[in-house]
Amino acid sequence: MKEIKNGLPCNLLPVFFTKDEIAEKLGVKGNDKLSYSVGEGGYISEDGAVLLIDSRSPYIGMLIEARKCTDEEKEKWVRYTCELFDIDLGDYIDDAQNNAWVEYFAKLQKPTGKSETEPKQAVMQSSITQTPVDADDTVTNFVQPAPAAVSTVSKVKLNTTRKPNILGDTAGLSNDEWLEWRKHGSQGDIPYTLGGSDIATVFGVSPWKTPLELWLEKHGDIPRKEPNNPKQLAMGHLQEPVVAHLFGEETGLSYYEDTNLYQHPDYPWALANIDRRYTTEDGEDAILECKTTSFHIRDHWADGIPYYYELQVRFYMAVLNINHAAIACSWGFNPENDFKYYFIERDLEVEEMIFSVCQDFIDSLYAGEQPTMEGVKTDKALEALKRIYEKGNANLPPVEFGNKQGKVLERISELDVKIQRLKEELKAVEGQRDEYTVKIIEAMKDNEQGTYTAPDGTVYTARYPTKVTNRIDTARMKKDAPDLYKKWLKSSTSRTFSVKVTEPKNN
Repeated sequence: MKEIKNGLPCNLLPVFFTKDEIAEKLGVKGNDKLSYSVGEGGYISEDGAVLLIDSRSPYIGMLIEARKCTDEEKEKWVRYTCELFDIDLGDYIDDAQNNAWVEYFAKLQKPTGKSETEPKQAVMQSSITQTPVDADDTVTNFVQPAPAAVSTVSKVKLNTTRKPNILGDTAGLSNDEWLEWRKHGSQGDIPYTLGGSDIATVFGVSPWKTPLELWLEKHGDIPRKEPNNPKQLAMGHLQEPVVAHLFGEETGLSYYEDTNLYQHPDYPWALANIDRRYTTEDGEDAILECKTTSFHIRDHWADGIPYYYELQVRFYMAVLNINHAAIACSWGFNPENDFKYYFIERDLEVEEMIFSVCQDFIDSLYAGEQPTMEGVKTDKALEALKRIYEKGNANLPPVEFGNKQGKVLERISELDVKIQRLKEELKAVEGQRDEYTVKIIEAMKDNEQGTYTAPDGTVYTARYPTKVTNRIDTARMKKDAPDLYKKWLKSSTSRTFSVKVTEPKNN
Protein backbone atom coordinates (compact mmCIF):
# COMPACT_ATOMS: atom_id res chain seq x y z
CA MET A 1 0.00 0.00 0.00
CA LYS A 2 1.39 3.35 -1.04
CA GLU A 3 1.13 6.32 1.32
CA ILE A 4 0.68 9.87 0.04
CA LYS A 5 0.75 13.09 1.98
CA ASN A 6 -1.56 13.68 4.94
CA GLY A 7 -1.57 9.93 5.51
CA LEU A 8 -4.19 9.25 2.82
CA PRO A 9 -3.67 5.70 1.52
CA CYS A 10 -3.43 4.89 -2.16
CA ASN A 11 -3.65 1.34 -3.47
CA LEU A 12 -5.05 2.08 -6.91
CA LEU A 13 -3.55 0.17 -9.82
CA PRO A 14 -2.36 2.33 -12.77
CA VAL A 15 -3.61 1.62 -16.27
CA PHE A 16 -2.32 3.02 -19.57
CA PHE A 17 -4.79 4.01 -22.28
CA THR A 18 -5.17 6.31 -25.25
CA LYS A 19 -8.36 8.31 -25.44
CA ASP A 20 -9.76 6.01 -28.14
CA GLU A 21 -9.03 3.02 -25.91
CA ILE A 22 -10.78 4.77 -23.04
CA ALA A 23 -13.85 5.25 -25.24
CA GLU A 24 -13.74 1.57 -26.19
CA LYS A 25 -13.42 0.44 -22.56
CA LEU A 26 -16.32 2.66 -21.53
CA GLY A 27 -18.48 1.36 -24.35
CA VAL A 28 -18.93 4.74 -26.03
CA LYS A 29 -18.23 5.84 -29.58
CA GLY A 30 -16.42 9.04 -30.41
CA ASN A 31 -14.65 11.60 -28.26
CA ASP A 32 -17.85 13.62 -27.98
CA LYS A 33 -19.13 10.95 -25.60
CA LEU A 34 -16.29 11.67 -23.17
CA SER A 35 -15.92 14.81 -21.10
CA TYR A 36 -12.55 15.77 -19.68
CA SER A 37 -12.78 17.17 -16.17
CA VAL A 38 -9.61 18.52 -14.61
CA GLY A 39 -11.43 18.99 -11.33
CA GLU A 40 -12.36 15.32 -11.13
CA GLY A 41 -8.97 14.37 -12.50
CA GLY A 42 -9.98 12.54 -15.65
CA TYR A 43 -12.50 11.39 -18.23
CA ILE A 44 -16.06 10.35 -17.44
CA SER A 45 -18.56 8.64 -19.73
CA GLU A 46 -21.56 10.61 -20.93
CA ASP A 47 -23.97 8.65 -18.72
CA GLY A 48 -21.71 8.86 -15.69
CA ALA A 49 -21.04 5.15 -15.66
CA VAL A 50 -17.25 5.13 -15.34
CA LEU A 51 -14.67 7.70 -14.35
CA LEU A 52 -11.00 7.57 -15.35
CA ILE A 53 -8.92 9.17 -12.63
CA ASP A 54 -6.15 10.98 -14.44
CA SER A 55 -2.63 12.21 -13.69
CA ARG A 56 -2.37 15.29 -15.94
CA SER A 57 -2.43 13.08 -19.02
CA PRO A 58 -5.09 10.83 -20.58
CA TYR A 59 -2.77 7.82 -20.42
CA ILE A 60 -2.06 7.26 -16.76
CA GLY A 61 -4.86 6.61 -14.33
CA MET A 62 -7.35 4.16 -12.92
CA LEU A 63 -10.97 3.35 -13.75
CA ILE A 64 -13.77 3.39 -11.18
CA GLU A 65 -17.43 2.59 -11.66
CA ALA A 66 -18.84 5.95 -10.60
CA ARG A 67 -22.45 5.02 -11.31
CA LYS A 68 -22.57 2.47 -8.49
CA CYS A 69 -21.01 4.76 -5.90
CA THR A 70 -23.14 6.13 -3.11
CA ASP A 71 -23.13 9.88 -2.46
CA GLU A 72 -20.77 9.29 0.46
CA GLU A 73 -18.40 7.27 -1.74
CA LYS A 74 -18.53 9.92 -4.46
CA GLU A 75 -17.63 12.57 -1.92
CA LYS A 76 -14.67 10.50 -0.74
CA TRP A 77 -13.53 9.98 -4.34
CA VAL A 78 -13.58 13.69 -5.06
CA ARG A 79 -11.70 14.47 -1.85
CA TYR A 80 -9.27 11.68 -2.56
CA THR A 81 -8.46 12.71 -6.14
CA CYS A 82 -8.13 16.36 -5.14
CA GLU A 83 -5.52 15.34 -2.58
CA LEU A 84 -3.81 12.91 -4.95
CA PHE A 85 -3.36 15.51 -7.68
CA ASP A 86 -2.97 18.52 -5.38
CA ILE A 87 -6.12 20.25 -6.65
CA ASP A 88 -7.57 23.14 -4.70
CA LEU A 89 -11.27 23.37 -5.52
CA GLY A 90 -11.36 27.01 -4.45
CA ASP A 91 -9.09 27.93 -7.34
CA TYR A 92 -11.77 27.37 -9.93
CA ILE A 93 -15.22 27.14 -8.36
CA ASP A 94 -15.80 30.90 -8.62
CA ASP A 95 -15.26 30.85 -12.39
CA ALA A 96 -17.13 27.63 -13.04
CA GLN A 97 -20.54 27.40 -14.62
CA ASN A 98 -23.49 27.18 -12.27
CA ASN A 99 -24.14 23.48 -12.60
CA ALA A 100 -24.74 20.43 -10.47
CA TRP A 101 -21.04 19.67 -10.08
CA VAL A 102 -20.29 23.13 -8.70
CA GLU A 103 -23.08 22.79 -6.19
CA TYR A 104 -21.71 19.40 -5.24
CA PHE A 105 -18.09 20.60 -5.01
CA ALA A 106 -19.12 23.60 -2.95
CA LYS A 107 -20.12 21.28 -0.10
CA LEU A 108 -16.68 19.69 0.00
CA GLN A 109 -13.55 20.85 1.75
CA LYS A 110 -10.02 19.95 0.75
CA PRO A 111 -8.71 17.05 2.93
CA THR A 112 -7.34 18.33 6.22
CA GLY A 113 -5.15 15.38 7.08
CA LYS A 114 -7.75 13.11 8.69
CA SER A 115 -7.11 9.51 7.85
CA GLU A 116 -10.10 8.21 5.89
CA THR A 117 -10.68 4.89 4.27
CA GLU A 118 -10.63 5.36 0.54
CA PRO A 119 -13.80 4.46 -1.36
CA LYS A 120 -14.16 1.06 -2.91
CA GLN A 121 -12.49 0.74 -6.30
CA ALA A 122 -15.23 -0.99 -8.24
CA VAL A 123 -13.19 -1.59 -11.40
CA MET A 124 -9.62 -2.78 -11.03
CA GLN A 125 -7.02 -3.23 -13.73
CA SER A 126 -7.80 -6.95 -14.07
CA SER A 127 -11.48 -6.40 -14.84
CA ILE A 128 -11.49 -3.26 -16.93
CA THR A 129 -12.76 -4.95 -20.10
CA GLN A 130 -15.89 -6.09 -18.23
CA THR A 131 -17.00 -2.61 -17.21
CA PRO A 132 -20.82 -2.55 -17.58
CA VAL A 133 -22.61 0.32 -19.29
CA ASP A 134 -26.33 -0.40 -19.28
CA ALA A 135 -28.62 2.26 -20.72
CA ASP A 136 -31.54 1.14 -18.55
CA ASP A 137 -29.77 1.74 -15.24
CA THR A 138 -30.43 4.91 -13.28
CA VAL A 139 -27.41 7.19 -13.61
CA THR A 140 -26.22 10.54 -12.43
CA ASN A 141 -25.74 13.21 -15.11
CA PHE A 142 -22.24 14.53 -14.65
CA VAL A 143 -21.57 18.01 -16.02
CA GLN A 144 -18.04 19.03 -16.93
CA PRO A 145 -16.82 21.70 -14.50
CA ALA A 146 -14.50 24.55 -15.32
CA PRO A 147 -10.80 23.67 -15.74
CA ALA A 148 -8.57 23.69 -12.70
CA ALA A 149 -6.15 26.45 -11.88
CA VAL A 150 -2.93 26.86 -13.83
CA SER A 151 -0.20 24.39 -12.98
CA THR A 152 2.47 25.44 -10.54
CA VAL A 153 6.15 24.77 -10.85
CA SER A 154 6.06 22.53 -7.79
CA LYS A 155 4.04 19.96 -9.75
CA VAL A 156 6.74 19.44 -12.38
CA LYS A 157 8.56 16.12 -12.21
CA LEU A 158 12.27 16.51 -12.90
CA ASN A 159 14.06 13.51 -14.34
CA THR A 160 17.73 13.26 -13.43
CA THR A 161 18.12 9.48 -13.29
CA ARG A 162 16.21 7.76 -16.08
CA LYS A 163 16.82 7.47 -19.80
CA PRO A 164 14.18 8.74 -22.26
CA ASN A 165 11.90 6.44 -24.23
CA ILE A 166 12.99 5.85 -27.83
CA LEU A 167 9.91 5.87 -30.05
CA GLY A 168 11.79 5.01 -33.25
CA ASP A 169 14.41 6.02 -35.77
CA THR A 170 13.39 8.85 -38.09
CA ALA A 171 16.10 8.10 -40.67
CA GLY A 172 14.55 7.40 -44.05
CA LEU A 173 11.14 8.83 -43.21
CA SER A 174 9.47 11.11 -45.72
CA ASN A 175 8.80 14.66 -44.57
CA ASP A 176 5.08 13.90 -44.14
CA GLU A 177 5.86 10.78 -42.09
CA TRP A 178 8.33 12.70 -39.95
CA LEU A 179 5.76 15.44 -39.30
CA GLU A 180 3.17 12.82 -38.33
CA TRP A 181 5.61 11.23 -35.88
CA ARG A 182 6.25 14.63 -34.33
CA LYS A 183 2.52 15.27 -34.13
CA HIS A 184 1.29 11.99 -32.59
CA GLY A 185 4.36 9.83 -31.92
CA SER A 186 5.64 6.89 -33.97
CA GLN A 187 2.49 4.83 -33.24
CA GLY A 188 0.06 7.70 -33.70
CA ASP A 189 -1.31 7.21 -30.17
CA ILE A 190 -0.42 10.54 -28.52
CA PRO A 191 -3.26 13.07 -28.93
CA TYR A 192 -1.14 16.17 -28.34
CA THR A 193 2.61 16.61 -28.39
CA LEU A 194 5.19 19.36 -28.12
CA GLY A 195 8.60 19.26 -29.77
CA GLY A 196 11.62 21.48 -29.34
CA SER A 197 10.63 23.87 -32.13
CA ASP A 198 7.23 24.42 -30.43
CA ILE A 199 8.56 25.65 -27.09
CA ALA A 200 9.35 29.23 -28.12
CA THR A 201 5.84 29.49 -29.57
CA VAL A 202 4.28 28.26 -26.33
CA PHE A 203 6.22 31.01 -24.53
CA GLY A 204 5.10 33.62 -27.08
CA VAL A 205 8.64 34.49 -28.19
CA SER A 206 8.75 32.74 -31.56
CA PRO A 207 9.40 35.03 -34.54
CA TRP A 208 7.36 32.73 -36.77
CA LYS A 209 4.17 31.67 -35.00
CA THR A 210 1.81 32.79 -32.21
CA PRO A 211 0.60 30.56 -29.33
CA LEU A 212 -2.97 30.66 -30.68
CA GLU A 213 -1.86 29.39 -34.10
CA LEU A 214 0.08 26.54 -32.51
CA TRP A 215 -2.88 25.69 -30.25
CA LEU A 216 -5.29 25.55 -33.18
CA GLU A 217 -2.85 23.44 -35.20
CA LYS A 218 -2.36 20.98 -32.33
CA HIS A 219 -6.10 20.89 -31.67
CA GLY A 220 -6.76 20.08 -35.33
CA ASP A 221 -8.74 23.26 -36.06
CA ILE A 222 -6.42 24.66 -38.74
CA PRO A 223 -3.75 23.05 -40.93
CA ARG A 224 -0.08 23.35 -40.04
CA LYS A 225 1.37 26.68 -41.09
CA GLU A 226 3.65 26.14 -44.05
CA PRO A 227 6.95 28.07 -43.84
CA ASN A 228 7.32 31.01 -46.20
CA ASN A 229 10.99 30.16 -46.79
CA PRO A 230 11.05 26.43 -47.64
CA LYS A 231 14.16 26.71 -49.82
CA GLN A 232 16.06 28.48 -47.05
CA LEU A 233 15.00 25.80 -44.56
CA ALA A 234 16.06 23.04 -46.95
CA MET A 235 19.42 24.73 -47.39
CA GLY A 236 19.80 24.98 -43.62
CA HIS A 237 19.13 21.24 -43.28
CA LEU A 238 21.74 20.47 -45.94
CA GLN A 239 24.27 22.63 -44.10
CA GLU A 240 23.84 20.87 -40.73
CA PRO A 241 26.83 18.56 -41.41
CA VAL A 242 28.92 21.63 -42.25
CA VAL A 243 27.96 23.37 -39.00
CA ALA A 244 28.72 20.19 -37.05
CA HIS A 245 32.10 19.93 -38.82
CA LEU A 246 32.96 23.51 -37.93
CA PHE A 247 32.00 22.85 -34.31
CA GLY A 248 34.27 19.81 -34.22
CA GLU A 249 37.13 21.76 -35.82
CA GLU A 250 36.78 24.68 -33.41
CA THR A 251 36.39 22.63 -30.22
CA GLY A 252 38.27 19.43 -31.00
CA LEU A 253 35.24 17.44 -29.72
CA SER A 254 33.92 14.35 -31.48
CA TYR A 255 30.30 14.23 -32.61
CA TYR A 256 27.85 11.93 -34.37
CA GLU A 257 24.33 12.08 -35.83
CA ASP A 258 21.34 10.94 -33.78
CA THR A 259 18.08 10.36 -35.69
CA ASN A 260 16.00 8.81 -32.90
CA LEU A 261 12.72 10.30 -31.74
CA TYR A 262 12.83 10.55 -27.94
CA GLN A 263 10.02 10.84 -25.38
CA HIS A 264 10.25 12.12 -21.81
CA PRO A 265 9.65 9.22 -19.37
CA ASP A 266 7.15 11.24 -17.29
CA TYR A 267 5.52 13.42 -19.94
CA PRO A 268 4.27 11.43 -22.98
CA TRP A 269 3.62 14.68 -24.86
CA ALA A 270 7.28 15.84 -24.68
CA LEU A 271 9.15 14.65 -27.78
CA ALA A 272 12.66 15.47 -28.99
CA ASN A 273 14.42 14.94 -32.31
CA ILE A 274 17.94 16.36 -31.93
CA ASP A 275 20.54 17.14 -34.63
CA ARG A 276 23.72 15.63 -33.21
CA ARG A 277 25.42 14.36 -30.07
CA TYR A 278 28.96 15.13 -29.00
CA THR A 279 31.26 13.95 -26.24
CA THR A 280 32.52 16.45 -23.67
CA GLU A 281 36.14 16.62 -22.52
CA ASP A 282 35.07 14.67 -19.44
CA GLY A 283 33.60 11.93 -21.62
CA GLU A 284 29.95 12.80 -21.00
CA ASP A 285 27.26 12.60 -23.65
CA ALA A 286 25.94 15.98 -24.83
CA ILE A 287 23.51 17.50 -27.36
CA LEU A 288 24.62 19.53 -30.39
CA GLU A 289 22.05 21.70 -32.14
CA CYS A 290 23.10 23.02 -35.56
CA LYS A 291 21.64 26.26 -36.94
CA THR A 292 22.12 28.49 -39.96
CA THR A 293 20.95 32.05 -40.42
CA SER A 294 20.98 34.88 -42.93
CA PHE A 295 23.87 37.31 -43.07
CA HIS A 296 21.65 40.32 -42.39
CA ILE A 297 20.48 38.94 -39.01
CA ARG A 298 23.81 37.54 -37.86
CA ASP A 299 23.83 40.15 -35.07
CA HIS A 300 21.21 38.05 -33.27
CA TRP A 301 24.07 35.70 -32.38
CA ALA A 302 26.62 38.35 -31.41
CA ASP A 303 26.03 38.37 -27.65
CA GLY A 304 24.66 34.90 -27.04
CA ILE A 305 22.01 32.41 -28.04
CA PRO A 306 18.66 33.81 -29.21
CA TYR A 307 16.17 33.08 -26.44
CA TYR A 308 13.82 31.10 -28.67
CA TYR A 309 16.65 28.68 -29.51
CA GLU A 310 17.83 28.42 -25.91
CA LEU A 311 14.34 27.26 -24.86
CA GLN A 312 14.46 24.58 -27.55
CA VAL A 313 17.82 23.20 -26.42
CA ARG A 314 16.92 23.23 -22.71
CA PHE A 315 13.75 21.33 -23.55
CA TYR A 316 15.85 18.71 -25.35
CA MET A 317 18.17 18.42 -22.34
CA ALA A 318 15.18 17.72 -20.10
CA VAL A 319 13.66 15.11 -22.41
CA LEU A 320 16.95 13.24 -22.90
CA ASN A 321 18.16 13.78 -19.30
CA ILE A 322 21.46 15.25 -20.50
CA ASN A 323 23.40 17.86 -18.55
CA HIS A 324 25.45 19.45 -21.34
CA ALA A 325 24.62 20.89 -24.75
CA ALA A 326 25.98 23.21 -27.39
CA ILE A 327 24.38 25.22 -30.15
CA ALA A 328 26.34 26.29 -33.22
CA CYS A 329 25.36 28.66 -36.03
CA SER A 330 26.88 29.58 -39.40
CA TRP A 331 25.89 32.35 -41.81
CA GLY A 332 28.70 32.50 -44.36
CA PHE A 333 31.82 30.92 -45.80
CA ASN A 334 34.44 32.35 -43.45
CA PRO A 335 34.40 30.37 -40.17
CA GLU A 336 36.56 32.99 -38.46
CA ASN A 337 33.87 35.64 -38.87
CA ASP A 338 30.71 33.78 -39.89
CA PHE A 339 30.43 31.10 -37.21
CA LYS A 340 29.50 31.08 -33.52
CA TYR A 341 28.94 28.38 -30.94
CA TYR A 342 27.87 28.44 -27.29
CA PHE A 343 27.79 25.82 -24.54
CA ILE A 344 24.73 25.35 -22.31
CA GLU A 345 24.70 23.74 -18.89
CA ARG A 346 21.53 22.23 -17.52
CA ASP A 347 19.51 24.47 -15.20
CA LEU A 348 16.80 22.59 -13.30
CA GLU A 349 14.97 25.74 -12.20
CA VAL A 350 14.64 26.91 -15.80
CA GLU A 351 13.63 23.38 -16.75
CA GLU A 352 10.85 23.42 -14.15
CA MET A 353 9.59 26.69 -15.55
CA ILE A 354 9.64 25.38 -19.14
CA PHE A 355 7.73 22.20 -18.31
CA SER A 356 5.25 24.00 -16.09
CA VAL A 357 4.30 26.38 -18.91
CA CYS A 358 4.25 23.57 -21.47
CA GLN A 359 2.08 21.36 -19.25
CA ASP A 360 -0.38 24.24 -18.90
CA PHE A 361 -0.46 24.46 -22.69
CA ILE A 362 -1.16 20.73 -23.01
CA ASP A 363 -3.85 20.99 -20.30
CA SER A 364 -5.49 23.81 -22.24
CA LEU A 365 -5.73 21.57 -25.32
CA TYR A 366 -7.67 18.92 -23.39
CA ALA A 367 -9.80 21.56 -21.67
CA GLY A 368 -10.52 23.35 -24.96
CA GLU A 369 -9.22 26.69 -23.67
CA GLN A 370 -7.57 28.69 -26.43
CA PRO A 371 -4.74 31.10 -25.58
CA THR A 372 -5.31 34.79 -26.28
CA MET A 373 -3.19 37.28 -28.19
CA GLU A 374 -2.23 39.05 -24.98
CA GLY A 375 1.47 39.87 -25.02
CA VAL A 376 1.88 39.07 -28.73
CA LYS A 377 3.32 41.84 -30.90
CA THR A 378 0.55 43.61 -32.78
CA ASP A 379 1.87 42.89 -36.27
CA LYS A 380 2.28 39.19 -35.48
CA ALA A 381 -1.17 39.05 -33.90
CA LEU A 382 -2.87 40.66 -36.90
CA GLU A 383 -0.99 38.42 -39.32
CA ALA A 384 -2.02 35.35 -37.34
CA LEU A 385 -5.67 36.37 -37.03
CA LYS A 386 -5.89 37.02 -40.78
CA ARG A 387 -4.61 33.50 -41.33
CA ILE A 388 -6.89 31.88 -38.75
CA TYR A 389 -10.04 33.73 -39.82
CA GLU A 390 -9.19 34.13 -43.48
CA LYS A 391 -12.75 33.83 -44.74
CA GLY A 392 -15.79 35.21 -43.00
CA ASN A 393 -19.31 33.80 -43.09
CA ALA A 394 -21.84 36.35 -44.27
CA ASN A 395 -24.70 34.11 -43.11
CA LEU A 396 -23.76 34.36 -39.44
CA PRO A 397 -25.62 36.90 -37.29
CA PRO A 398 -23.78 39.98 -35.97
CA VAL A 399 -21.83 39.57 -32.75
CA GLU A 400 -23.37 41.41 -29.82
CA PHE A 401 -20.45 42.99 -27.95
CA GLY A 402 -20.43 43.69 -24.25
CA ASN A 403 -19.17 46.81 -22.48
CA LYS A 404 -15.56 45.59 -22.51
CA GLN A 405 -15.42 45.27 -26.30
CA GLY A 406 -17.62 48.33 -26.64
CA LYS A 407 -15.00 50.53 -25.02
CA VAL A 408 -12.41 49.13 -27.45
CA LEU A 409 -14.66 49.97 -30.39
CA GLU A 410 -15.09 53.53 -29.10
CA ARG A 411 -11.32 53.92 -28.89
CA ILE A 412 -10.88 52.53 -32.42
CA SER A 413 -13.43 55.05 -33.66
CA GLU A 414 -11.53 57.89 -31.99
CA LEU A 415 -8.28 56.72 -33.59
CA ASP A 416 -9.99 56.46 -36.98
CA VAL A 417 -10.96 60.14 -36.69
CA LYS A 418 -7.36 61.00 -35.78
CA ILE A 419 -5.99 58.98 -38.70
CA GLN A 420 -8.36 60.73 -41.10
CA ARG A 421 -7.25 64.13 -39.81
CA LEU A 422 -3.59 63.19 -40.21
CA LYS A 423 -4.27 61.90 -43.73
CA GLU A 424 -5.81 65.23 -44.65
CA GLU A 425 -2.80 67.06 -43.22
CA LEU A 426 -0.49 64.73 -45.13
CA LYS A 427 -2.46 65.28 -48.33
CA ALA A 428 -2.09 69.04 -47.92
CA VAL A 429 1.66 68.71 -47.34
CA GLU A 430 2.01 66.42 -50.37
CA GLY A 431 0.09 68.98 -52.43
CA GLN A 432 2.60 71.69 -51.47
CA ARG A 433 5.47 69.37 -52.39
CA ASP A 434 3.89 68.70 -55.81
CA GLU A 435 3.65 72.45 -56.47
CA TYR A 436 7.41 72.84 -55.85
CA THR A 437 8.16 69.67 -57.85
CA VAL A 438 6.49 71.18 -60.93
CA LYS A 439 8.94 74.10 -60.84
CA ILE A 440 12.02 71.83 -60.68
CA ILE A 441 10.87 69.36 -63.39
CA GLU A 442 10.05 72.32 -65.63
CA ALA A 443 13.66 73.49 -65.24
CA MET A 444 15.20 70.01 -65.76
CA LYS A 445 13.33 69.23 -69.01
CA ASP A 446 14.95 66.09 -70.52
CA ASN A 447 17.76 65.97 -67.98
CA GLU A 448 17.51 63.17 -65.42
CA GLN A 449 19.60 64.85 -62.73
CA GLY A 450 20.28 68.30 -61.37
CA THR A 451 22.31 69.66 -58.44
CA TYR A 452 22.42 72.72 -56.24
CA THR A 453 25.25 73.62 -53.88
CA ALA A 454 24.13 75.81 -51.02
CA PRO A 455 26.41 78.57 -49.60
CA ASP A 456 27.23 76.34 -46.62
CA GLY A 457 28.40 73.54 -48.93
CA THR A 458 25.32 71.32 -48.69
CA VAL A 459 24.57 69.68 -52.04
CA TYR A 460 20.97 68.97 -53.07
CA THR A 461 20.62 66.46 -55.91
CA ALA A 462 17.34 66.17 -57.84
CA ARG A 463 16.78 62.95 -59.80
CA TYR A 464 14.13 62.33 -62.41
CA PRO A 465 15.22 59.06 -64.07
CA THR A 466 13.42 57.16 -66.79
CA LYS A 467 12.07 53.79 -65.71
CA VAL A 468 10.41 51.25 -67.97
CA THR A 469 7.98 48.77 -66.39
CA ASN A 470 6.46 45.88 -68.32
CA ARG A 471 3.05 44.67 -67.19
CA ILE A 472 0.48 42.40 -68.74
CA ASP A 473 -2.48 44.27 -70.16
CA THR A 474 -5.10 42.23 -68.32
CA ALA A 475 -8.02 44.06 -69.92
CA ARG A 476 -6.75 43.23 -73.41
CA MET A 477 -5.85 39.67 -72.41
CA LYS A 478 -9.33 39.13 -71.00
CA LYS A 479 -10.80 40.32 -74.30
CA ASP A 480 -8.43 38.63 -76.80
CA ALA A 481 -7.59 35.40 -74.88
CA PRO A 482 -10.35 34.76 -72.30
CA ASP A 483 -9.45 31.07 -71.82
CA LEU A 484 -5.81 31.90 -71.10
CA TYR A 485 -6.93 34.73 -68.82
CA LYS A 486 -9.06 32.33 -66.75
CA LYS A 487 -6.22 29.78 -66.63
CA TRP A 488 -3.76 32.23 -65.14
CA LEU A 489 -6.22 34.17 -63.01
CA LYS A 490 -5.20 34.03 -59.35
CA SER A 491 -7.77 34.59 -56.63
CA SER A 492 -6.88 36.14 -53.31
CA THR A 493 -8.90 36.50 -50.15
CA SER A 494 -8.72 39.46 -47.81
CA ARG A 495 -10.76 40.96 -45.01
CA THR A 496 -10.70 44.65 -44.10
CA PHE A 497 -11.61 45.66 -40.57
CA SER A 498 -13.53 48.90 -40.01
CA VAL A 499 -15.80 50.50 -37.44
CA LYS A 500 -18.92 52.41 -38.49
CA VAL A 501 -20.41 54.85 -35.99
CA THR A 502 -24.15 55.55 -36.08
CA GLU A 503 -25.16 58.41 -33.84
CA PRO A 504 -28.52 58.14 -32.03
CA LYS A 505 -31.38 60.10 -33.59
CA ASN A 506 -32.51 63.19 -31.74
CA ASN A 507 -36.11 62.98 -30.53
